[in-house]
Amino acid sequence: MEAGLGIDCARIEDVKTFKLNGIRFGIAISLDAFSVDYIYRLRDAEIVVQPDANPQRWNGYLENGRWQPEEWMDSSYYIAQRLPDVKYVVNPMMVGSLFDIRFEGQSCIAKKADMNDTKMGYIGNQLTSGFAGMMNIEDYDPKDFVERTQVVGRDLDYPEGVIQIEV
Repeated sequence: MEAGLGIDCARIEDVKTFKLNGIRFGIAISLDAFSVDYIYRLRDAEIVVQPDANPQRWNGYLENGRWQPEEWMDSSYYIAQRLPDVKYVVNPMMVGSLFDIRFEGQSCIAKKADMNDTKMGYIGNQLTSGFAGMMNIEDYDPKDFVERTQVVGRDLDYPEGVIQIEV
């Protein structure tokens, strides 16, 4: 989508983290968070921010055959578990329509998994530890497992809300 808008990729060598109020941040916009080379450049970040606008059905299968929320585990959740210095990955997802494009997803804050965590999961995924918070979808709580067959292709309502953590 970005290429169609005339947006070019930056050089990977220019990707850096930055310090704000004594905390080291990294930013991975959308698909950047799925690139191992890009994520490697954020290895010293304590907090990674991954804003996204996903123009595909959240509760559906991708062309590669994977369930969309399952594939999403390969970004913010993966970063929080794999990069030793990362404490949190904040993944705000734009939802709703902009022009004629519909965006869907579940905003979350991922963290290092701990046995004492409340287990949560994106819709249709198994529940797991490693989330500090996740947005609800109308009628679906991220603390309750829902079979994919019950939600695949359904119209989902995304209520407004806030996820908070104390850093």
